[in-house]
Amino acid sequence: MKENLKELIEALLFASPKPLSVSEISRIVEESAELVENTLRKLEGEYRKRGIRIIKVENGYHFVTAEEFSPWIRKIRDIKKIKLSRAALEVLAIVALKQPVTRAEINELRGQNSDAVVKQLVERNLLKIVGKKPGSGGAQLFAVTDNFLKMFNLKSVKDLPSFEELKELALADRPVQQELSIDEIE
Repeated sequence: MKENLKELIEALLFASPKPLSVSEISRIVEESAELVENTLRKLEGEYRKRGIRIIKVENGYHFVTAEEFSPWIRKIRDIKKIKLSRAALEVLAIVALKQPVTRAEINELRGQNSDAVVKQLVERNLLKIVGKKPGSGGAQLFAVTDNFLKMFNLKSVKDLPSFEELKELALADRPVQQELSIDEIE
């Protein structure tokens, strides 16, 4: 084991423009995936009480600034909060819960054309094309990106509630005296 493995992993995460997976780090540092993963867990704990954090997203680990300091960070970086329309939030929710999903499926679930919204979300790197649906004449399949996960402080789309859980929440939020069929919220 390298004496400075922890510092080496920190340097790699700091220098990388994208999240690094355990296997990528393991290959680079020439150590076992188990050792790298244990070291990453230790680093996550050490950074938990600092201004920067090491977090795990679906595709790997990376540095982020602590969320509680974002108002000050925006001042020095002149970062503007991304404002998303209701339509954009609806499309993101559909894609996150049903991915991979085609534009036609998004349109059907929303009940309206969402092509411009999908295009905008791809341009903002919140959605990505992950392939083509077999037997559909080449319809593109969309999924959320790591930027989406970061924006909503998620490690993985698995952290989202299931579609069935959301149905239950929607039903629970309705007044008790009101009758509601499941089809009404789909």
